[in-house]
Amino acid sequence: MDYIDCDMRALQTKTARFLGKTVLQYLKIQREIFTGYQKRRSMREKRQNLQVREMLRPSRISVRFRP
Repeated sequence: MDYIDCDMRALQTKTARFLGKTVLQYLKIQREIFTGYQKRRSMREKRQNLQVREMLRPSRISVRFRP
């Protein structure tokens, strides 16, 4: 039986002999969710850093005054 497709209540009501496998599968899913969250957070931080650098960078338009 595929435990990924089961809802949490069904996972909790499995017999004790499946408990070890169920817990391992649950931890694997949680790790995948957390890894995805970390990747999204990292990309968001990179994007924000780029925006800040763009705002702080001097303008490329140079104005020259002729005497």
